[in-house]
Amino acid sequence: MKILNIQLIKNPIGWYDLIVLFLLTALSQQLSASTALVKITEDIEVIVCTAPAWVSDQVYTKGDRVAYQGTEYEAFYWTQNQNPATNNSQWGPWIVIGPCGGVNTAPIVSITSPLSGTAFTVGNNVTINANASDTDGAVTTVEFLVDGTIIASDTSAPYSTIWTATEGNRMLTARATDNAGAVTLSTAVSISVSQDTGNQPPSVTITNPSSGSTFTIGQNVSIAAEANDVDGTVSKVEFYANGNLIGEDPSAPYTTNWTATQGSFTLTATAIDNDNANTTSNTVSITVSGGGGNCDADQYVEDGGYVAGSQVQNQGNIYECKPWPFTGWCNGSAAAYAPGTGTNWEDAWTFVGECGPDGNGEPTISITSPGSGQSFVEGSAIVINATASDSDGNVTKVEFFSNGNKVGEDTSSPYSFAINGLEIGNYSLTAKATDNDNLSTISSPVTIRVTSSGGGPDPLPARIMNGYWHNFQNGTGLIPLREVSPNWDVINVSFAVPKFSPADGEIGFELSSDFDAINYTEAAFRSDIQLLQSQGKKIIVSIGGQDGQVQLNSTSARDKFITSMIAIIEDYGFDGMDIDFEGQSLSFALGDTDFRNPTTPLIVNTIEAVRSVCNHFGNDFILTMAPETFFVQLGYTFYGGISPGADRRAGAYLPLIHALRDKLTFLQVQYYNSGFITALDNQGYIPGSGPDFYVSLVDMLLKGFPITGDSSKFFPALRQDQVLIGVPATVGAGGGHIGTQSVINSLDYLINGNSFGGQYQLSQTYPNLRGVMSWSINWDAFENLQFSNAVRTYLDGLGGRSTSVLETVEVPQKKSTIKMYPNPIKNELYLDVDLPGTSYTITIYNRVGTQVFKDKVSNTKKMPANTKIDLHHLQPGLYFYKIETNNQDFLGKIIKQ
Repeated sequence: MKILNIQLIKNPIGWYDLIVLFLLTALSQQLSASTALVKITEDIEVIVCTAPAWVSDQVYTKGDRVAYQGTEYEAFYWTQNQNPATNNSQWGPWIVIGPCGGVNTAPIVSITSPLSGTAFTVGNNVTINANASDTDGAVTTVEFLVDGTIIASDTSAPYSTIWTATEGNRMLTARATDNAGAVTLSTAVSISVSQDTGNQPPSVTITNPSSGSTFTIGQNVSIAAEANDVDGTVSKVEFYANGNLIGEDPSAPYTTNWTATQGSFTLTATAIDNDNANTTSNTVSITVSGGGGNCDADQYVEDGGYVAGSQVQNQGNIYECKPWPFTGWCNGSAAAYAPGTGTNWEDAWTFVGECGPDGNGEPTISITSPGSGQSFVEGSAIVINATASDSDGNVTKVEFFSNGNKVGEDTSSPYSFAINGLEIGNYSLTAKATDNDNLSTISSPVTIRVTSSGGGPDPLPARIMNGYWHNFQNGTGLIPLREVSPNWDVINVSFAVPKFSPADGEIGFELSSDFDAINYTEAAFRSDIQLLQSQGKKIIVSIGGQDGQVQLNSTSARDKFITSMIAIIEDYGFDGMDIDFEGQSLSFALGDTDFRNPTTPLIVNTIEAVRSVCNHFGNDFILTMAPETFFVQLGYTFYGGISPGADRRAGAYLPLIHALRDKLTFLQVQYYNSGFITALDNQGYIPGSGPDFYVSLVDMLLKGFPITGDSSKFFPALRQDQVLIGVPATVGAGGGHIGTQSVINSLDYLINGNSFGGQYQLSQTYPNLRGVMSWSINWDAFENLQFSNAVRTYLDGLGGRSTSVLETVEVPQKKSTIKMYPNPIKNELYLDVDLPGTSYTITIYNRVGTQVFKDKVSNTKKMPANTKIDLHHLQPGLYFYKIETNNQDFLGKIIKQ
């Protein structure tokens, strides 16, 4: 069908207009099948637009062209009901192509410098050059944009501007306009800008003795430190006890010896570099006592079956086996680990004291089981075992405590006690030994968790929504954890960050003081974690973020990362951790070319650190990673260890992902605040341009891809269930927002193959794609849950978030059932309740947790009860129900059509 769209400019219509209309009717027979727009002026000027006329309720995607009021426009991203004439500004969905008529050709424009992949330093003056031309007219203006924001314009060739670089991964584009108003946007150029911090201060860590070590008066204490300087040399390391200088060493290995005096001491080390910059180390606390008791500990033997807390004597001194992860070495080769004499004995043993005459020393005690981080099923008996001894007497009793409350005691060895009836939650267990002189010692705490299912957290749903929760105020408002929408399955508490410096390795976490404004306390936060966990939610801690860079350059930093992260996770009872390393956290040394066998210490140490934390907590531990595209998919074209001149960070997450794929629960690449990325079809895609960006980059992860196009360096595909799409919840949450419907369109194409008409074409679907990660829970709440409500409903429609809707449920001990039908429903829901003599209550909630129906049914008869529930008043959508009986509750979902 041929259509001629005519716009009459003159009004009222004159006789010559009628003649023109007659002529145009004949003309329409000769036009092509494409839509035409005819503009009639007083001079009877006829302009024909070959693009179809804009229709207000039609959906347009990037590249679609329309005609409106004599002008041709092109869609810059997904749009509907947005007038092209009033929505073609910098951030608008439409680009002006030019006047209708089929004669004007849009200009050509490209950035000639800098090149993609070039690295700059903050404050550099970056010269951006562009070529622009127009085949049928003249270029009137070239605008320069950084991350979509105009920074300058030039009206004459050669087109150029100078921009002062700011930190981050930046996307440069140029936009040319010709004399007819047509506009062309260039291909994007991705660059990186990092901080130039000048002289970097050295790093220093005390490696010996370990914090908590005890010594006796007059003992020779060897203090050792590890120090490095990334841009110079370490001139010397000074050693201090309680702030007093006790020694210094100008060359590695940095050590000093100190003759111990009685008291409690804090040891520190200060490294000074060749530019006189200095850094103070971590603190190590030690105790020096007046002397040990007699040597009634067993003589050390190789492979003696020692566990944490085991005490032995050797060469006239008493030693104690260190806690995990060093315990295994206590049973190692005598030449290496024999306490006091082996070459590496301090890795396994702590010096307790010298053997001597009987004194009045305190007893020693340690819990040998359960292990820290171990999980138990609610209601099971938890047996605590402890070892206790007294060098100058005997232990009279050992008391056991849970969260500081005494639960029992034992007066004879072996010391143990069984706790019953602990509710779901996290518990700190300690033991206290008392000797015959009434002196006592409390053991180091052991943290355990009690869960509702065997061995660890409940299985995760097949479809996941994972959101970041802000531990700080950033304009969206603060949300107590208990008020987080039930739409989210996994909650990333953001962020744990370095306590001292990026290279130190020790990570810290505490509730932000921003919460003081809403009177949200540390105790309430901890309670909320347990509350949400009891509801089946998983709470994990995210490390890093934009401002929390972590650089594990040394083994010392690696070990401090391991120790501190285990402590944080056990202290708060988190279900896992998220690696959100950004900025300079990960980068390659030149020549590190194989992601399967990385050689850069920073990469190797990070892999070892993350694996150690995962191993400590076992198979139920959740590990997620949220890298930017620069660190993952950019490896298809640039890899920092291979490509000279490229940013050393390009592709730097790939070795981490590959080495830990057996531990990885989800990879949730950030498809926002990103730059131009080349996909497997060798076409470039820009964030914010539509679903194509998400689909093409997910396809890379699920098919795998060759590094820098080299098939011998092929990065293997991840499992479908390991991948989440990382998207901004709202336009304010980050660059690259494409709207909730476009997120759903991306998912539907990837999972079900339902095309949205984009450029990127899938060769297969991924029905087990896990779901969505979003920055952030707070931004979503700020926009009244518009994002999470819609995406949650879509994912639930696929099934897999919870158990299927209750069809038949057996009630323990009664062999009775509850049958619910139909589902989906239209207006009426039926319940057949085979619970003679039992009353029950049914409550229905909408998807945001608001109660929409409640009814209590009393069944005193000795026969089944049948109930019809009228739900015609409910709008179509997803609902959740809860049936409460005398001895059990049942949960499920209902779909109303």
